[in-house]
Amino acid sequence: MNFSNNTLNALSNRLHLVNLLSVNEKLGEMLKTIHKTTETEKKNAIFIKKPLTEFTNYDESYKGYVKGGVCDVCNSLLDGKKAYAVDNKTFYDSPEYYSYLCDFQKKIFGIEMSRSEYEQRRKNDTSPGSAVCEDCIHMFADVSNCKLIEQSSDNGKKYYESDNLGSRHDTVSHAMGYWLGERMNKKIKPPFTMYTMPSYESGESALLELPFFHKAADSGKLICDRLMTFGLYEITEYGKPTGKYETLVSGSDLTLDEFHAAESAFEKHGGTRKNRQEPDKNIKPVRVEDGDTSKVNYKEKINDNNSIYEVYTAEKKADALAFLKFKSVHKPNFYIVVDTPEGNIGRDINGIYEE
Repeated sequence: MNFSNNTLNALSNRLHLVNLLSVNEKLGEMLKTIHKTTETEKKNAIFIKKPLTEFTNYDESYKGYVKGGVCDVCNSLLDGKKAYAVDNKTFYDSPEYYSYLCDFQKKIFGIEMSRSEYEQRRKNDTSPGSAVCEDCIHMFADVSNCKLIEQSSDNGKKYYESDNLGSRHDTVSHAMGYWLGERMNKKIKPPFTMYTMPSYESGESALLELPFFHKAADSGKLICDRLMTFGLYEITEYGKPTGKYETLVSGSDLTLDEFHAAESAFEKHGGTRKNRQEPDKNIKPVRVEDGDTSKVNYKEKINDNNSIYEVYTAEKKADALAFLKFKSVHKPNFYIVVDTPEGNIGRDINGIYEE
């Protein structure tokens, strides 16, 4: 993507406005009443997650809901994606959702949400239930024993979400956040190739031809077993879907051969190149199997502007990558960062990334 300064400013202002409008619609009611919270109200009720199989699929047949809409937790678009219907009691009883909402309101408005305010929100909710996407259902359902999706593209080997070492963009907003924020702040911009694909299936098929992409058996989503930023998301115009998809493969250790293999796969499946930055021919990949987690040491925890950073040190990127593979983050604004002489690697709610 090549943007002029004027275009970047316009996009940034547009995104800021859209986000504010969305937040006002979703959370405006929470600011009407602020109650003093007692110690008893602060305690979370005992909450036992039900198996995922007990949740009804969210679709046009569920209690008058219509196809489309957004996830009632993260506000991501649901049209064409699998989601679950969560009854109001389960939805509001979840301590993970309560914590998530508190963190979200504090970051957006700088105001703590009281338990009584949260309970008033529950009382005011007269809907038949909430729509929850696959990324958020773990707050309400026990997904540990969910039915696995059989895979045939990896010679019988199964991969899971925990095997994902990449940072995944599955919405336009994720992608824009990367291009207008994370990537712009990098001193050295990693190589990438980006294509427009005629369908989601064509983009998925192209990515799965590359040896480091797989489909997770527990979530059905694309994962990458290398330290990369990757994406497959529908392109929108004026907020409306176009039916076309954008796909991205990027990483500081993307080799020249892998770069050309990715472009060949995209073109084979009907893709049209949108932009690229070719890697140096001497690049060598960082592999998790070369890392040693015992060489990663805790350094400090930093609270900065409503964000928490848990910081570690290591001698090599491979050590950091091996360490972060077995870490998980389920809350926004929480970051696990490993500082190395070769560069820093972190993990947040969206996956593993390079600083």
